[in-house]
Amino acid sequence: MTFFNLDPDSRYVLAEEDARPLEVEEIPNALVSRQRDPTLPPRTFSGGVYRNGGHIVPEFLEQDALTQHRWNRRINAPVLERARIEEADSIHDTCVYLGRWSHHFGHFLLESLACAWYLTKADHSIPLVFHSWADRLIVPPFASAILKALNVQPSRIKVVATRDLRVSNLILPSSQFWPGVWASPGMCTIFDHLRERMLKFRLGNGRTPEKVYLSRRAFGAERAAVRPEAVIRNEEEAETFFRGQGYEILQPELLAFEEQVAIVANATHVAGASGSALHMMLFNANPQARLIELRTRPAVNQLLIGAIRGYEGFHVSSLAEGGLPDQMLLDMDVVERAVREIG
Repeated sequence: MTFFNLDPDSRYVLAEEDARPLEVEEIPNALVSRQRDPTLPPRTFSGGVYRNGGHIVPEFLEQDALTQHRWNRRINAPVLERARIEEADSIHDTCVYLGRWSHHFGHFLLESLACAWYLTKADHSIPLVFHSWADRLIVPPFASAILKALNVQPSRIKVVATRDLRVSNLILPSSQFWPGVWASPGMCTIFDHLRERMLKFRLGNGRTPEKVYLSRRAFGAERAAVRPEAVIRNEEEAETFFRGQGYEILQPELLAFEEQVAIVANATHVAGASGSALHMMLFNANPQARLIELRTRPAVNQLLIGAIRGYEGFHVSSLAEGGLPDQMLLDMDVVERAVREIG
């Protein structure tokens, strides 16, 4: 990883891989605790897996302890009272626990698929359990495409939001990614599987340019009214520059998800501003590939992805100084100098 124009006083994490084995634990009479708990203070949530007798699986407490600095904090009790266990809903079946379901693109890739490596070899009829904010399953188009590639019908999915759930036999695959904390190379297993499935059944022979710039402008237009500070005001300038460097400009939101996967998987150079679109590099298994991230914020997850994928990453601190609070501007002088140096 190479950093350009890094403020010496800034804080960043140089990510390293933390290999975790692909293994499972079977928990008889398990309990999956609710995520939305009215007894917790504001900006906190819960959601863990408990063994028979009400003792939590230790990894959930470990993750809680490492993320208490976040704006939204997860807090789980080490032991649940017997009365609460007895009041929980029940499912008399063997299920697989896969983490937290999110309908946000980046969170889905990093959280909802962190244990999904198990699905590459699991029975296609086994029920799946996720934590969720909502009691009903919300399946955005990208998630629908991923479920289809995994042969998962949404009807197999049970979400746990406001009610605890007892499961007769729960399969708990080892997580391969804790956002903002660590990543294991095993995380690549599910993305390799999805890529090959989507490429195999891809309709037609669409173009897959070698150099692509993933623009946020289509996405930014939707967010401008809600979060104007998250919109890059001069991204069109960056597009013009990268186009001149031989990059094709793509707006991912305007493409089918399978097309996004095919394009990024075959690219040798991917560029774009910090954000979840760059998480698509999880589908690129070419260790000779290059990522140019125009850093507009601390992006630890992108560093973690680079650590487990092994591509060559260039991270350019790109925010212009002296901008207004509601205007995120790229310093194009810095961007142009860095890209020309990278070559």
